[in-house]
Amino acid sequence: MADPAVNDLIRTLNQLVVNDTGGRSLATGDQVPGVTLTTEAQLRLLADNLDIPARLAPSPAAVLNRGSGEAYDQRVAIRAALTEAVASCANTLEPRRPLPEPADRDHRDRLGTALSRAYAAAATPRLAPRLIPNGRPDDLGVFAPPVLEGDVAAARALALAIGARLDRRDEDVLAALVGAGRGAAAPTAARLVLDTKPGFATLPGPEQDAAVRLFAQRLESGFASREPRAAAARELTEEVENRRQDIAGGATAVDTPSKLAADEIQKLHAFLDRLPDWHPANQARAAARATQERPESVDQLVRRIERTVGELTGARQTLWNDEIKPQTGQSPDRTLRLTEQQALALRQLTENGTAGPLAPEQLTAAREGILAATTSYARWAVPDDYTWRHEQAAAAVAPRFATLEQAVSTAFAEDNFNEIVDRTLPADLAKQVRLPSAPRLDETFAPAARGLANAIDTATGRAEGETLRRLAGEGRAGIAVAAAEAVVADSDIPNVERSFAVRMIAEEIDTKFDELPAQLESWSAGEPTGMWDRDVDDPHVYGQQVGRSAERMAEIYGEDPGLAQRESVAADRTAAQHDSVVRFAPGHDPASAGFGGVKAPANSPAASQSATPEQPRPRGLEGR
Repeated sequence: MADPAVNDLIRTLNQLVVNDTGGRSLATGDQVPGVTLTTEAQLRLLADNLDIPARLAPSPAAVLNRGSGEAYDQRVAIRAALTEAVASCANTLEPRRPLPEPADRDHRDRLGTALSRAYAAAATPRLAPRLIPNGRPDDLGVFAPPVLEGDVAAARALALAIGARLDRRDEDVLAALVGAGRGAAAPTAARLVLDTKPGFATLPGPEQDAAVRLFAQRLESGFASREPRAAAARELTEEVENRRQDIAGGATAVDTPSKLAADEIQKLHAFLDRLPDWHPANQARAAARATQERPESVDQLVRRIERTVGELTGARQTLWNDEIKPQTGQSPDRTLRLTEQQALALRQLTENGTAGPLAPEQLTAAREGILAATTSYARWAVPDDYTWRHEQAAAAVAPRFATLEQAVSTAFAEDNFNEIVDRTLPADLAKQVRLPSAPRLDETFAPAARGLANAIDTATGRAEGETLRRLAGEGRAGIAVAAAEAVVADSDIPNVERSFAVRMIAEEIDTKFDELPAQLESWSAGEPTGMWDRDVDDPHVYGQQVGRSAERMAEIYGEDPGLAQRESVAADRTAAQHDSVVRFAPGHDPASAGFGGVKAPANSPAASQSATPEQPRPRGLEGR
């Protein structure tokens, strides 16, 4: 039976954890969270010296009596015991709501234990002084920064990954996950992440619950898929690598279900769009949209657009520098540029706008502003491993990629205009702003991107629009690579050859789009372009032929193993001889080299080095 003084100490510590996390303990009355006998023995020393904790410190005489000049400090073991006790208290909090069924209960328990220990490592130095009357941070010595290993390191990385999405500290995320109660960490993490996705809030309740359940199960299974290895079992030379794997495993446990959930949310909305308006699911969705509030400002509105673009493309990162400035006609940089009319019209969609219907000229300008923001954010949306170094590499070969980048981002903005409006505005405003059909403002570059994406959708059996959304989230140097990868993945090309095939097919796509402005001039002079099996004088057909050419190249590489590698080597040799600008060889491609995800610096000089072809004045947004 535990010492009464120790029980009182644990009850006090348990109440501190409850207050810190906002949770509710399963240990009530005389109950206390369980601790090991070793932990209990160390806590007894603390309980007996709470009045004068200085008695626990080594005495000067003990230090002098040792030849090494050091003495045993029992406070080290007491600090470790306190951390264990905090973890035990954190792991005995009551769930606040009914929990969805786990795919595997052991996976759920493993995640909960790891998060409790990660929380304890961060919170104990803050909580310990509150146990002592008039306590000071150094009463029990210095809590050294913990060296986290295995599941605990992965749990902290998981909290960091969630915190990065919410702009919150990892300590706060850990407290929120632990405070949700035992077994509720994954569903709570799912809610935190999914709430950042505009499309989630407008789903009916049952569909939201299904998305949370799927996310939570994938998070728990992804976290538990890591092989648990104690630090003592690791070779010294493996130490750094294993810690890196622990951290990467925790972050990936969030990234993977987040991307999956974004896809599922998109599929759910697409399914509901096919149902009649009177269907109960659509009635519930309309009610959810009706409760969506107006954004507080233009800044908040465009950030909603940015998040929705990220959700539709699956790209979590952006190269936007967080700035909004007037459109001055200068070369594009990473600043969102809006005309005065667009900015004023977008302001009418915020809480500062007037009630009632918008004037026709305001509607037109608001649509232009939404399209301008969507096009920009689609251009700046990049995958997790895309960094500013990729942009610098792409800028070094400018104006390469510029036409394809503009074509894809404009086509994406046009095709998804109504979807963006529905997900970012309250229902009453969305009904005014949306258009009967997708706008078609760019009649030059965007149709070519749409033709390319449609050809790949057809060739690979994808849903219409799926390829275009993916291309819009790959960064300018990765668009053609993503298109090539989609074609190669559906081919018979051997795995060892696929990187070379992707390189050559991407090179062909990039080259054709770099030639598109010259082709447009030729067509206007009545000179069609011979492409494969037909003459072409239309941008959409041109893009389709580029896509079919990519498909045909994949078929040829599949029929002739080794051809892709030989052509890649020959391309490198030719480039070296002529000192020409070509796509980098496998391993050096700015679109495929991985440096880890970072956001582009706001004021980097390379941010405005590349010029994008000037877009024509938008038309066709005037009426419904």
